[in-house]
Amino acid sequence: MLTRYRFSSTTLATFSAALVLALGSSTGCVDEGEDLGPIEGELGAQLDAEFDASFDAAELGSELELSFEANLLESEEEPRATLGEGSGELLGPVDLPEDSTENFVACLSQCTSSEMIIGCDNREQGNVQQSATAGPYDMIGQFEHQDGGGDCTGTLIGDKFVLGAAHCFVNNQANFNDEPTGFSLSQSWGSEPYGKIYAKRVFIPTAFGAGQSPEVKAFDYAVVELAHSPNAPRTMDVDYLSWGTLSGRTSIAVGYPYDKAEGTVWYDHGVFSASQDDKWINGGESGILRVSNDGVGGMSGGPLYVWYGGVRKLVGVFIGSPEEECEVGHVWAARMTPEAVERVENAMLYPPNGNVIDFSWEVHDFSSVPPTEY
Repeated sequence: MLTRYRFSSTTLATFSAALVLALGSSTGCVDEGEDLGPIEGELGAQLDAEFDASFDAAELGSELELSFEANLLESEEEPRATLGEGSGELLGPVDLPEDSTENFVACLSQCTSSEMIIGCDNREQGNVQQSATAGPYDMIGQFEHQDGGGDCTGTLIGDKFVLGAAHCFVNNQANFNDEPTGFSLSQSWGSEPYGKIYAKRVFIPTAFGAGQSPEVKAFDYAVVELAHSPNAPRTMDVDYLSWGTLSGRTSIAVGYPYDKAEGTVWYDHGVFSASQDDKWINGGESGILRVSNDGVGGMSGGPLYVWYGGVRKLVGVFIGSPEEECEVGHVWAARMTPEAVERVENAMLYPPNGNVIDFSWEVHDFSSVPPTEY
C-alpha cells in the first residue's frame, strides 16, 4: 500500500531549505570526455534562487519546470505554456494548485523488480484523445509478443526502425527470443491507427548480457526492423547531449505500463540525478543516466527524452534499475553516447537497407513474420 505523509508549511519550508543547500552543492559534475556545455556555470545559482518558492514544481511540471525551460534551453522559441510544439501537446499540468504548499504530500518509494515508483506516483495518461498524430505519441508504440508475455515500449526512429530495450527480446540467459512480435505505433486503448506491424529483424549489442551491472545495462537497447514502414508522419531524433547540457533539464519518460488499462500510454516528468557515476563508461562507449522518472513493467524500451533547441531529443532508453538504486531515487536509462548513436545509425544501414555491417551488433532474423493486422 502506498504510504503518504502530510507536512505543515513550517516543516515544508525547513525541508525545502535543506534540499536547496544540497542541490546547490552538486553542480560541478562534468564528464572528463565531454564539453562543459553553455549552461553549467549558473545552474546552481538559478536553482537556489527559485527552488525555495516552488518545491514541488518539478513533480507537477509547473513553475520550476517552466523556469528550467526558459533559462536552460538554447532555443527561445519553445512555447512557455506547454512542453510540446503547441497547446495540443500539453504533457501535464503546468500550474501549481493554489493550496499546493498547504497540502504537500510525501510518499515512500515503491521498489520491486517490476515497479519503480520514486516517491509519489506522478504518471499521467497520455493520448486520451486517441489521436494518430498527437505528439509525442505518434512516435511511440507498444511491442507485443505473440506468446502474450514481456510486452514493452518502443520509439520510431526511422522509416521502419524502432528503438527499444534489448532485454525485451531475450530470455533470462540473454538468448534471443524468436517469438513473433508486433509493434503498434500510437496505440491508445484498442485503437491501432497504423496497424500492428510485425518485427522482421532485431539488432542487439554484443556487449549486452545477463546481469544488472551498469556495464551490462548500458547496452540494454535494441534496434528493431519492422516488416514495412508504418508511413508515420515523423520520427524521434536520437542524439547525444553532453552532461553539461542535460544537467538541470526535465527528463520525460513515456511507455505502456502493465499496471494500467491495457493499451494505454502514460508519461512522467523527472529530473536527472546529481549522482551520475556511470554516465560515461569506457571513454563514451556506453553510459547510464540516472533519473527520477517513475517506471513500471511494460515501459521498458520507451524513450527518455528532453527538449533541446525546440526539438525532442531521445537521449536514453528507459530500462529500469536494480531495486537498491530505486530505493535511493534512481531509475536507469541506457544512454545514447556518441558511440551508441553511431551504432544505432549503422543498424539502419545494414544490408539491404545500406552497405554497413557493424560487428558490435548481434543480428537476429525472426523465423515467423505474420502479416500486418489492421
